[in-house]
Amino acid sequence: MVILCIIILLVSVIYLVVGMFTQNEFSDEHKLEVEKAQEEVDEAEVYFEEVSEPIYKRIASVYGEELAADIKNETISPGMPEELLLLAWGDPEEIKSSYIRGTNTESWYYDPEDSEQKVFQTEVLITNNRITAINAINQ
Repeated sequence: MVILCIIILLVSVIYLVVGMFTQNEFSDEHKLEVEKAQEEVDEAEVYFEEVSEPIYKRIASVYGEELAADIKNETISPGMPEELLLLAWGDPEEIKSSYIRGTNTESWYYDPEDSEQKVFQTEVLITNNRITAINAINQ
């Protein structure tokens, strides 16, 4: 019986020691992977800045400095053309069209709280290809 206890204790100690060494090796590998991923992110950010700067300059020349700054900061405002909304926020999760008093209006929905229930946080109303209202929903 004593021998069985000693064997169990010995196996447990060996298991713990092997586990500690394995975890350290994994941690070192994991650290290297994280460092490599961070370097790739840093390189991508530099590349994005180089590529996007001429785009923002072109937007500023066509729509003005204020709207170009809004796009760069990912902000939107009433009166903004829908193509700039797409540049600032990307494609909406859903678009609903309606015809009100002879005018086509669209509701663009962003930031789904629950994609299965189709409950959204922001509704952007578009009339005549321009933002007319920004509404917070269920907040």
